[in-house]
Amino acid sequence: MKSSRLKIIFLIHILMFFVPRLNYIESIGGSSENADLIFYNTDVITLDNDSTVTQAIAIHGSNILAVGSNKEIIDQYYDDLKTKLYSLEGKAVLPGFIDGHTHLMVWALKENRGISEAQELAFQHGYTTVVEKLASDIEQDIEPLLAAEQAGELKLRVNIFPSYNEAYPDGNGLPIIIQT
Repeated sequence: MKSSRLKIIFLIHILMFFVPRLNYIESIGGSSENADLIFYNTDVITLDNDSTVTQAIAIHGSNILAVGSNKEIIDQYYDDLKTKLYSLEGKAVLPGFIDGHTHLMVWALKENRGISEAQELAFQHGYTTVVEKLASDIEQDIEPLLAAEQAGELKLRVNIFPSYNEAYPDGNGLPIIIQT
């Protein structure tokens, strides 16, 4: 259950990043595609130029089909055999945020809290991207994050800035480039 809730939160955060680029349902003019997920009874905060707030959002795969009123979205995109409906009971859906200076991921590794716990903390506070500023040890700080990413366990976008003194461990003054 916890994993399923985290996936839904993650999906909302990631997909909502693209909402400002949407045409709203009034201008879509109909679609034959049904949604996989519909979140309704919510405030969808789009952060577009008009500060539009709608009631529902329809999602198919990794694409947002539309945002609009509860009635419009459910009438147009709901399929009782395929679509999962989630009433968010007035809770807001909004774009994910970036924390430009954090020590969250390395803290979790150093304190044996685990990457999944750090990610859940970030998601609970609305962050979908963190900039890790405490990575000072390649083996203890960076390699575990790379391994989690390669295993598909890293759902949070993490930008890593190694501490300056550790960025040049061979003393030649050239940066280390890690490719995945």
